[in-house]
Amino acid sequence: MTKGLALHGLSLYIYAGEDLPEGESDLDVNTMIDHLAAIDSASTLEELKNVYTVAYTACGADKGWEKKVIDTKDKRKGALK
Repeated sequence: MTKGLALHGLSLYIYAGEDLPEGESDLDVNTMIDHLAAIDSASTLEELKNVYTVAYTACGADKGWEKKVIDTKDKRKGALK
């Protein structure tokens, strides 16, 4: 098994103390941009909560998009208070 992992280069990530490489994201960039725009245009905290929930769910396991959604929500929440 170790030989098989090494053959495909996976052992280099483990040796370097990194996680396994992440695959390409299957998320549609335009859809995620639309979600961010919806968060940014929310006019009430209740609306913000709803659009944030939809956007965060759409991220799946993509940590980069999760961070963008959370940052956009926090910025908008500060503006609404």
